[in-house]
Amino acid sequence: MGGSMPQNSILKYDSSEQTAYIPVVGQEDEFKHDRRGTFRVMSVNLANYDDHPRWDYRRERIADNITCSRADVIALQEIREDTIIKKNALCDLLEHLRSDYLLYWNKAMEYENFLNVTTCIEGQGIISRLTVKRVETVQLGSSPGDRNERIAVIAAVDVGDEEPLEFVSVHLTYDQNNSMGQLRDLRERLDQTFEGSVGQIVVGDFNIHGEWLYRDFMAGDNGFRDTAKVLDKVQPTHPSWEPKDRLDRVFYRGRIEPVEITVQEPCSSKEDMHSDHLYVVSEFKIKE
Repeated sequence: MGGSMPQNSILKYDSSEQTAYIPVVGQEDEFKHDRRGTFRVMSVNLANYDDHPRWDYRRERIADNITCSRADVIALQEIREDTIIKKNALCDLLEHLRSDYLLYWNKAMEYENFLNVTTCIEGQGIISRLTVKRVETVQLGSSPGDRNERIAVIAAVDVGDEEPLEFVSVHLTYDQNNSMGQLRDLRERLDQTFEGSVGQIVVGDFNIHGEWLYRDFMAGDNGFRDTAKVLDKVQPTHPSWEPKDRLDRVFYRGRIEPVEITVQEPCSSKEDMHSDHLYVVSEFKIKE
């Protein structure tokens, strides 16, 4: 097992050392954009290892999926860490990716045992082949129908423009009564830095079943656009063995436009799943 991992810091994972997580300070040229004109983003819900069995099998399949996707920046949800035995899902995943990444993760929620001792934490993370200038974690509004805390992770990424791309990972509440409020919180925060970016991309597990709940998020001239709808490639993502709901999405706005979007092929059965969510990959280019 890969052990625990520092939170709330931009780190470098050195595949030659594997368990070395090196703080990145002032290394703006650490990773370079190597694909002309376009960049590729990905969203993967890991399906936490406590509620979903066969993590040893699944982590290898997920690592293969990430490698084959050729994604530059990847958002990861349901990263779980057992604080007692120091087992972190992102550490495990990186060991199987066998490639160098810049990375960041932060907890969103804690779980306690009957003695009120924290035994497990869960959160979100971003791994990137491109230079990450800064990262911020935003607390989203609480939901009475959902005991879990919810966050968004915002990374300013160098995609070859004078201004950075703001890449955002989300994992919203399953309480539909509060989904719109969390999206409103997120947009309010993103509006503050929109003008200083080449664009903003928001990906993740939105946990939303009603299209109308995206209304405020997509409203106005600077509203976010649903990549799958723009490209006319709408596909459900959950559950992965018999997809019915499009919970995992890619939204964008700014001086960027989508070139392609791909959803993972459904798993053959629940027993053979890599995750209970299908991954989503989208390629973008900067507008001329």
